[in-house]
Amino acid sequence: MKNVKTIIFDLGGVLLDLHLDKCLKAFTNIGFPRFSKYINAYAQQGFFLLLEQGKITTEEFCEEVRRLSGTDTPDTAIIHALEQFAETIPEYKLSLLLELRKRYAVFMLSNCNKITIDYLSRTEFNKQGLAINDYFDRLYLSYKMGYTKPDPLIFKKLIADSNIDPQETLFLDDGQDNILTASKLGFQTYLVKPKEDFRHLFF
Repeated sequence: MKNVKTIIFDLGGVLLDLHLDKCLKAFTNIGFPRFSKYINAYAQQGFFLLLEQGKITTEEFCEEVRRLSGTDTPDTAIIHALEQFAETIPEYKLSLLLELRKRYAVFMLSNCNKITIDYLSRTEFNKQGLAINDYFDRLYLSYKMGYTKPDPLIFKKLIADSNIDPQETLFLDDGQDNILTASKLGFQTYLVKPKEDFRHLFF
């Protein structure tokens, strides 16, 4: 860590515990069991991928769910079903982010959509009476950047925007493909195991 100036965290599977089964059950309950074709813990497909790349809006996502399921499910129910994918952020990880910000620049780089980040901003990132921007110096979210990991372009856009040196940056992710891309671009990397307590990296 002595050469590291910036730490970049993935969100889902690193900071945030995910609950794919709960999310799929929620979509089944609203009449769309086929959502399992489009979502998993590491990479998304089809119209859900377009949502995460910011190429369709929340409203267009909900309309596509209705079209594919042949139901008239309201937006609120569809949004609630997707929110079930995000489980919890352990409070010790929130505290870790605050502690690390005293010594490093701390970024988030996440394949994420507006529904999920809005939900987490209201809930998990609000648990300590703070806001999401209190935990990170910068947020790099796929739906705002137009690309998703492991596309090298999302990393290159982050580098260009922040002017960081990848060799002085530690990137933590739970996806092997994302780690490989980051490594090829010169980042120091760490592959996070499911629900791992990785505080030993820093202390």
